[in-house]
Amino acid sequence: MPIQRCAARKLEQNAGLETAMPAKGFVVGWGPALVLERVWRFGDLLLRHAALVPRPLKSYVSVLVLIAALSLMQVDALAQTPPPTSGTPSNVVKAGATLTLAPFSFVNEKNENAGFEIDILREATQRLGVELEVVRIPFSQLFSSLNAGIVQIAASGLFMTCERLKNPKTVGRFSVPTFAHGQVISTRTENAAKVKSFDDLVGKKVGVENIGTIADRVVTEAQKKAKFEKVVFTDNPSLFLALEQGRIDAAVQSEFGTLWQIRGNPNVKIAAQVPGTYFPAGFVFRDGDPLREQFNKVLNDMKTDGTMLKIYRNTFKTDPSPDNPVTKVVPEVTLASSGCS
Repeated sequence: MPIQRCAARKLEQNAGLETAMPAKGFVVGWGPALVLERVWRFGDLLLRHAALVPRPLKSYVSVLVLIAALSLMQVDALAQTPPPTSGTPSNVVKAGATLTLAPFSFVNEKNENAGFEIDILREATQRLGVELEVVRIPFSQLFSSLNAGIVQIAASGLFMTCERLKNPKTVGRFSVPTFAHGQVISTRTENAAKVKSFDDLVGKKVGVENIGTIADRVVTEAQKKAKFEKVVFTDNPSLFLALEQGRIDAAVQSEFGTLWQIRGNPNVKIAAQVPGTYFPAGFVFRDGDPLREQFNKVLNDMKTDGTMLKIYRNTFKTDPSPDNPVTKVVPEVTLASSGCS
């Protein structure tokens, strides 16, 4: 038996069945279908390598493989069945969020779920008469968890990129935009009126957070036309402290990340937006889920009655730009309206 176990382990590894899992707990995304698939594949391997299976167990393994195969067919059929097109949501709506992405969603010093999007979700679900449950999910598993039915909403500062808009079946469908987001140039407050683009920073020091970030790529591209020095910092607090102290002349970072860092600080101000870096963002729902239409109506109502603006001000201690969809009722973003080919 020890030899058989070792051989079976080897087969499992070669077949790609071995998957890293923690010693305790359940990994989000390991649903019934995935478990059944693993059972079926491993049982099938054992039957094809008869020497590994003791004679008395072969009939049991055969039955197990058959049950798993039939169950997989049923699960697959259910997965292909579109969600209902009418009806009301249950009394609990689950939203998946990383809870590590301030200011969108994070855990505050009181160990409470907090953030701009969390506050929007709380208000929206309250208006719908349902209870919100936030499920902590790694960013890489948000869309798979959504489409597996683990959560009904994905929320983590999700941009409406062409790639996502083109794949409603594997990604989901976006709500109406809740905000627009891009890169901005910040300076000390007394210099903000003098800086409208990278051309105004020639000969200056411009800071970014880390190599390889979007801000870093934007600044590197800008250096091809405007000659200035790029200074790299390890984190946002260090970047904006250097700006406040005058050790650099400007900082480039995402707008919401910037607003979060400079909230309540009168010494630093956003001077300019970087053209071509802005995308609308919103929540994502499973394709065909009627909850999306209900949320869209509530989100537009929140914009109209000023609730969205109140949440924005409470988070960032400032007002959004006039053209930001935080307070404007705008149409849904489509492939055609976004210019995606």
